[in-house]
Amino acid sequence: MSSRWPEPSARASPRTGRRRFALAARIAFVALALAALIAAGRAARAADDPTPAPASPPAPARPVTAAPPAETTLADVLRLARDANPRAQLARLGPALADADRRTAAEFPNPSLAFGREKPHGGEQTLFTGDYLDDVSLDVPLPAPGLRGARKRAADQARDAAQSGALARVNSLAADAGAAFVALLRSQQDVAVLTNAQSELERLHEVVAARRATGVASEYDLLRLEVEVATWRSRLDEARTDVLDKQAELAALLGFACWRPVAVGELGSLADGLRRFETGEFDLATHPALVAATAQQASAETKVEVAERERWPAFSVDYDHNKTVDPYGASQRFGLTVEVPIGNTRRGALDHARVEADQAALERRLTEAELGTDVARSEAVAAERQQVLERFDAQVGRRLPQLQDMAEVAYRLGNTPIVELLDAARTRYEAQLDQATLQAELAQARLDVAAARGALGALGVQ
Repeated sequence: MSSRWPEPSARASPRTGRRRFALAARIAFVALALAALIAAGRAARAADDPTPAPASPPAPARPVTAAPPAETTLADVLRLARDANPRAQLARLGPALADADRRTAAEFPNPSLAFGREKPHGGEQTLFTGDYLDDVSLDVPLPAPGLRGARKRAADQARDAAQSGALARVNSLAADAGAAFVALLRSQQDVAVLTNAQSELERLHEVVAARRATGVASEYDLLRLEVEVATWRSRLDEARTDVLDKQAELAALLGFACWRPVAVGELGSLADGLRRFETGEFDLATHPALVAATAQQASAETKVEVAERERWPAFSVDYDHNKTVDPYGASQRFGLTVEVPIGNTRRGALDHARVEADQAALERRLTEAELGTDVARSEAVAAERQQVLERFDAQVGRRLPQLQDMAEVAYRLGNTPIVELLDAARTRYEAQLDQATLQAELAQARLDVAAARGALGALGVQ
C-alpha cells in the first residue's frame, strides 16, 4: 500500500526549497516589523512625555556601623540621626521604590508574536489544501486612552509624597535623638550636682567630727550628719544608674551597639542655642509632613482616574499571515479584539480607589490641624518655660551662695544647730537640681519648636 505522504527525497524539490526560503524571509520581515513597531512606540512615548524619566536612584549610603566618639554634642547627635541612623536610611528607601513604580507606570504593554505549523491529520483536506499550513500572528495590546498618562501622574505624586515623607520621618528621628541627648545631659548634670553635695557633706562630717572630739558638738549632730551623707550617696548612685539608662537609650535611637555617649555642653547654653528656632516666619504649608500628606492626597485622587480608565474594555490590534505549501496559497488578516466587560466590570477597584482618596483627604486635614496645634503649643510652652526659669534665677538661684555662707558661719559660732546647717545645704543642692530641671525643660521645649516646624530634618544646631 502506498504511503500518503511523499518521501523526503520527493518533497525536497527546488520549488519546495524556494518556498521555504520565502517563508524564512517573511518571518524575518515580520520580526523586523515588530522591532520597528517597538522602536516607534518608544519614540512616541518619549515625545508625548515631557517629564524626563527619573534617573536610577543612587545606592543608599551604607549606615555607619562603627560607634562614633564617646563625647558628643547636640549637633553631632542630630547629624548622626540624619546621616548615620539606619532608620533614616530605611526612610530614604521609600523614594527609590516610588521611582521604580514610576518606571513601571511609564511602560507600554508588550506585543505577542506567534509562529505555528499545521498539518493534515486525517480525513479529507477540508481545512486547507496542501502538505502543511504555516501561520505567523502578531498581537499588539493597546492601553485605554489616557490610562498610561494617569498612571504616570499618580506615580509622580507618590514619589513626591515618599520624598517629603522621608524628610518628615528624619525630622522625627532627629527630634527623638535630640530629646534623648537633652535627657542624658540633664542626668549628667544631676550627677555633677550630687557629687558636689556628697563632697560638701563629707567635708561637713569632718568638721562636726572634729567638734565632737573637742566636746563642742553632740553625738546626735554626728549621727544626723552621717545619715544625711548616706542619703545623698544613695541619690548619687541612683543618678549614675540613670545616666547609664539614658546612654543606652540614645545609642539605641541612633543605631549604635555598645556605645556609651557622653553629652558635652551646658543646659543653659544649649537652651540659648536653640532659641533661634522661635524666631522667624514659618509657613505651615512647607512642613515636610504636610507636603507629604498633600502629595499623597493628590496621588490617591489620580488613582481614581486610573481606576476609571482601567474600567474601559481592553482591546488589541492583531495581524495574521497564513500560507500553504504544495499547492502554495497565502492569506492575511487584520483584526481588532475588544474585551466584553460582562463578568468583571472592575467597579470594586474604582470604589476602593475612591475610599482611599477620601482617606487621604482626611489624613491631610488631620495632619494640618495637628501640625498647626503642635507649633502653637510648643511655642507657648517654650515662652512659659523661659519665664519660669528667669523667675527662679532671680528669686532663688542668685541667693543660694549667700544662704550657705550664712548657715556655716552661724553653726561655727554656735548660734544654730546642725539641722539648720544641713537644711541650708539640702536647700541649696535641691535648688541646683531644680535649676537643671528647668533648664532641661526649656531646652526640650525649644527643641520641640524646631521639630514642630520641621527644621531638624535638614538643619544642624550649633
